[in-house]
Formats: sequence, structure tokens, C-alpha cells
Amino acid sequence: MKIALIPYGLDTSTVLQPPLKYFVEKIWNADFLTIDKLDSREGKDQFIIVSFLQVGAKDYFEKKLQNLISKYPNNRKVLVILEPPVVAPFMYSKKLHTYFDLILTRNKSLLKKNNYKWLPTIPFEMKRPKIQPRSFNEKKFLTLINWNKYSFVRNELYSRREKAIRYYEKNGKEFDLYWFWWDKPNFKQKIFWYQSYPSYKWPVDDKIETLSQYKFNICFENMCKVDGYVTEKIWESLQARSVPIYRGANDITDYIPETCFIDFRKFDKNFDKLTSYLENMKESEYNAYIYEINTFMDDESKFKERFGEWWAENLISIISDFFGN
Repeated sequence: MKIALIPYGLDTSTVLQPPLKYFVEKIWNADFLTIDKLDSREGKDQFIIVSFLQVGAKDYFEKKLQNLISKYPNNRKVLVILEPPVVAPFMYSKKLHTYFDLILTRNKSLLKKNNYKWLPTIPFEMKRPKIQPRSFNEKKFLTLINWNKYSFVRNELYSRREKAIRYYEKNGKEFDLYWFWWDKPNFKQKIFWYQSYPSYKWPVDDKIETLSQYKFNICFENMCKVDGYVTEKIWESLQARSVPIYRGANDITDYIPETCFIDFRKFDKNFDKLTSYLENMKESEYNAYIYEINTFMDDESKFKERFGEWWAENLISIISDFFGN
């Protein structure tokens, strides 16, 4: 198979970073090259162009991707959508999709036409040594590790994270906030409001190691009510043996047993109810969650599709089957 790749932001340095690196490593010996080197190749119509480019507003209105792929009218083209509408809304443009023969997505609502195929979420790695187990009493109470982002797209969960943070700060609970941009306002906060976050600590070097220090982790996806959209967030929490408080895909139990996480929907969006449940949880009940997580995570066959290597092989297989290579 001959592949030409359009990486994130047309930046070829991203091809050696997850998730592209898994794909690149698998096809390195299959005549792989990036799109910027395609003009110098003979027989360029024989190449399959695979686009990972995340189209933003500027890219969309300037028709950056359209102009790029129009140079190769005879090439077969594949669009890989890794982000949901709340993160990259222009990736879901029907007009954009007409430029591609095959669209790969983890949004099940799109799988109504033959040229839309299912691709599992962004892969994660399981190569790290197992974390040092911590007992119930050794762990701190609660954390949230996410970017400070915003969106005006329906069903976004950024504002729900914001409510969680403010609730635990206001009520003086043991709660720590990590990751990036919480020390400065995002665009929405510049318009409406911005208050500092007393619970904010710092970016972390090792997210899983940090998560392992907490009993519970507020694990909200970027958006909800998108079947199949299950990201690395809950998988990292499970790897860390920090019980995730999850909100996101309605079909989450198709991928992860309900005994391995706390479903935020059961608390009617009420943080008082959730906190009462968490604070009154006995050690034996908590350990039951950890036991279920251990049992699930010890059987890699149940989620091997999330591994970087398997994910890349599956991606190549889908493309090969579709085009008959």
C-alpha cells in the first residue's frame, strides 16, 4: 500500500507523535511519505491520501484542505476524524466530506452511508510499568485533570467541568485541579467572566501517576450524547486505579463495565448527591470498584482495539479492504 499523509496542521513533525506515530510506524515500509513530498513522485495517482488534519474555522473558510487535495484529483482520499463536533465542528461539514472517498470516525451517528466506517477512539499505550498500588487511606479525595476550554456547541461538557470545579472550591472539599490554561481566561471567560481557580495546582509530568494518588477522578468527556465517543480520559483513570466519575457517551457500558466507574447521570446533575455518595462510601465498597477495574484491565483482549499498535493495524486494514488493496 502506498500512503501519503496529511498530518495535523500540515506539520510533519507530528507524524512521530501519538496517535499518528502508531500509523506511521506500521506503514513506514509501505512507501510512506508526507503530502509535502508528493509532488516530486511519479505515479502520484497511485497513492492513497490519508488526512488527519483537524480543520479549524480559518482552515475551513480559507479552504486550505480543499485546495490541498484538489491538486490530486486521481488519488483516493481518506479523512480520519479523531475529534468530536465540540472540538472540531468544521470536520463534520457535509461539503468537506464530499472531497473524500472514505471517512473514518468514532461518531456512530454518521455510520449510515457505506463510505463512513467505524474507527475506535484515539489509542493509548499500556507499555508503562504498573503503578504502585495505594490503599484507600493513602489516597486523596478528588481531582480533575483537563484543559481549560470552552465551546458554544450543543452538548458540550466544558461548562459541566466548570460547575464541578466551582462546587468543590466553594464547599471546601479536598479537590485538586491540574493541567493547562486554568491560570488564564479562555475566550469565553474573557467575554463573560473570569475568576481565578484556588484549586489549581500545575500541569503534571505524568497524568496517570498523578491520578493514582486520588480515590476519584471527575472524568467528563468534551461532549455528551455522542455514541461511541469514548476517549483516553476514562482509560487513563482506569490505568491509574482512580475510580472515574464519568459523563460522556451514552453507550459507555458497551466498552467499559458499569462496575468500573461511577455514572454521573445517576445523580441528576446534582453535585450534592454525588458528593454525599462519595464521602459516605465505605472502604469495602471502594475496594470493590478497584477489584472490578483490576479484573477488567488485566484482560487486555477486552480492549486491545485501544492499543496504539492494534489501532494502527485496524486503520490500515479498513483502508485496504475499502479500496481493495
